[in-house]
Amino acid sequence: MHRFVTSVFVCLCVMTVFIAKDARAELILDGVNDEQRKNILAYIELDGESCDAEPWRVRRRFKTADDRIRKALEAYGFYSVEITKQLSWADDCWRAEFRVDPGKPVTLRKVELSLTGDAGEDPEFAGVLEAAGLVPGQTLRHRNYNTTKQRIQSLAADRGYFEGDFDAAKIEIWPDDYAADISLAFESGARYHFGNITVQQDFLEPEFVDRLIQFDTGSPYLSSDLSSIQQRLNVSGYFSSVEIRPDTRSNEAQQVPVEILLLPAERITYGVGLGFSTDTGPRLRGGYENKRLNRKGHQFNSQLLLSEVLSEVSASYRVPLRHPHVEWLTYSTGVQFEDTDTADSDRYSFGVKRGKQLSTDWIRTDALSLIFDRYAVSTDRDRSRLLMPSVGFNQKRADQLINPERGHRIGVEIRGASDALGSTTSFLQLTASAKWIRRVGDAGRALLRVGAGTTVKQSFSELPPDVRFFAGGIESVRGYGYENLGPEDDAGLVIGGSHLLHGSVEYDRFFYGNFAWAVFVDAGNAFDDREINSRIGAGAGVKWRSPIGPLRFYLAHPVNYSDRTVRLHISIGPDL
Repeated sequence: MHRFVTSVFVCLCVMTVFIAKDARAELILDGVNDEQRKNILAYIELDGESCDAEPWRVRRRFKTADDRIRKALEAYGFYSVEITKQLSWADDCWRAEFRVDPGKPVTLRKVELSLTGDAGEDPEFAGVLEAAGLVPGQTLRHRNYNTTKQRIQSLAADRGYFEGDFDAAKIEIWPDDYAADISLAFESGARYHFGNITVQQDFLEPEFVDRLIQFDTGSPYLSSDLSSIQQRLNVSGYFSSVEIRPDTRSNEAQQVPVEILLLPAERITYGVGLGFSTDTGPRLRGGYENKRLNRKGHQFNSQLLLSEVLSEVSASYRVPLRHPHVEWLTYSTGVQFEDTDTADSDRYSFGVKRGKQLSTDWIRTDALSLIFDRYAVSTDRDRSRLLMPSVGFNQKRADQLINPERGHRIGVEIRGASDALGSTTSFLQLTASAKWIRRVGDAGRALLRVGAGTTVKQSFSELPPDVRFFAGGIESVRGYGYENLGPEDDAGLVIGGSHLLHGSVEYDRFFYGNFAWAVFVDAGNAFDDREINSRIGAGAGVKWRSPIGPLRFYLAHPVNYSDRTVRLHISIGPDL
């Protein structure tokens, strides 16, 4: 026992020594605001000294602190600063106190901002000058001047003004008059244009690669255009390496020739994976893809999915069209077996669809599908045959592809069938969905989701499960089973509805590295008449930001339902 007490005493003494060694002295700054204090502490060396620092070094840095405080305040336009200070020692630690009177600030008296050359007609440069904050009568802030100068230089490089330079760039300060004059005069010269493009590759037809690049020789130079080309080529799947080399050296023709070096990606890829989702349970996925069936860029893809709820085999043949990064003609076929708590179905499909990019990032998809379905819902068992044309419009914008902090996704589709064209029933159906993501504060995001659908039908009982609406699950109303919500028959079994409406509000916040916590509320249901029996689910979860999208774990429970069982929902993939 005596040894234990002695050991604890020694440890406490050692800890006390280290704590004392790391203790920080007291430095007091009065008379300045938080922004000015932060800048002063970045300049002043005294702030980094501990209690056991050599007294001579503390005194030397205390002596030079005045000049550093004045230098820090000059950035905010204060050139007549008065300082009183005091240095003392107590309890073997030093204390420094500075009382600062910034005085009257220097204001802008004369401001001359000018753009000559082609940049004078460029609205992007006008926007920089409008946002500069350099207006006569304003307090001088050196940051505004430096930021404006840097933005002009950066914008000139991004927009092809490679011969641009400042004829004048200076600040003249008259401390006695509390006045400052600024002169910024930028001569941009002529704007450069894109010259010839040279592509180095030998595994795809040049005409097809040109359609991937979508490059216009002679258009004004924009570095963002090169970034767009880089992104399109990278995500196409055809290339393992994309290197773009613009030659921005000055020349008499004022053109920027571009060289693109492309290396092929693996032509054939196989994929096997195990996964889990609370909607479908454990699942096994396999895939085969041939990314270059020929030099025209045709592709073949086949997928196999096995799970307790959903199993399918599918194959597709893709033909690139005029704009291959968004426009394809796809022929597909597949077999799908689905066994949920509400319905069983065996589905055989054949189809063709064409995607086309419209303006403002909208993509239109026209499709024609032939679907044979054998299904059971409640006590009804039937077969259906649907020749189903459809047209859909989708738009997705995001600041990042996988883990966005700001973005949205909107989709609208209309589809239908007619017994006059060989289908077993007639119907017309409209669906719409949207999701928004916005950053909240430094580490938080708000996620809003809504989905809706409505059906005009000849006979509801003749609609297969794929055409009926169900709710419940991680993509609908959490806290309920997958497709377990909707109108019920006389036996209390869910049979689906003609209409659908659901929404969600979620907030997540990163708390450690790539981990975030989340809280949410979902509401909605499928229904037949105008009155919706809305179900509400709420809960919390944890997310891990992975390279392929967040891995999500949610605990959710029904709010307005007799069964309050807590349900676990798991999913992975991009937010949009």
